[in-house]
Amino acid sequence: MREIAVLVLCLAVVWPAAAQAPDPPCAPGVAPSATIQAGDGGGSLTATHTIDLLLQTSEDEIREFDVALPPGAVRDRWATPTAFHVDAPGPVPITATWSHFVVGQATDCTASATTTLSIEPAKPLRYIGPARHKGWLSSLEWRVLIGKDADLRPVQVRIRGVRRARLPGASAPVETVSFALRGGDKGLSYNGRALRTLRSAGWHFDADVARRGAELGIHMRDHSNRKGRSFGFELELTQAGRRLGRTRAVGRCGDLICTGTVR
Repeated sequence: MREIAVLVLCLAVVWPAAAQAPDPPCAPGVAPSATIQAGDGGGSLTATHTIDLLLQTSEDEIREFDVALPPGAVRDRWATPTAFHVDAPGPVPITATWSHFVVGQATDCTASATTTLSIEPAKPLRYIGPARHKGWLSSLEWRVLIGKDADLRPVQVRIRGVRRARLPGASAPVETVSFALRGGDKGLSYNGRALRTLRSAGWHFDADVARRGAELGIHMRDHSNRKGRSFGFELELTQAGRRLGRTRAVGRCGDLICTGTVR
């Protein structure tokens, strides 16, 4: 008898519980109608920006609901459970579903609301690079300005350099860093790690996020060993495969100063 009891207990542990059936759809007129509201913290909804969704009835806000997104939309759960972004402009159909309690029947049913959001294209970032010149060289500056409704996809910096007075080839060592303009993306950001120093061709390149996240900056400074040192480097900034700007420099350093050509 004891063996039978043990066997029954084991079966009770191993046997999977039956899945709970989903609530049936609400009959017409049972659940209150609701409107899906969307915002990205600005005016029009913009591609690459995090868009948050609200579900509102005529009397109250529905706080717990699920969202069905079309292909190409990415959930931004770091913001809210229903936030998302799309990288391409155009129409985005949205369906929200929630559980409605039917008082007279003491049961739940599933209600839904649909809408199509119109997503505007993001504006290109503004790149400001160093001017072309030839002569004395002690530092260089690169800036990327992030305006209203700007493209918030990550920005990559790639620096390829050599200790020779020539442009680096394809086999030269590469230093890279990414800027994250949108929460949830990896890289330097205003709300996270905002400064990193790269070293290439004997120079230091400080990459940082400034002006409360409205500007990306790269500052080249302090050649590590000026005496008898030559250098050549290429710095390129890209976003989603598109080049924002590129600078090439070749030169030599003496005991006190460096001279070169920047283009």
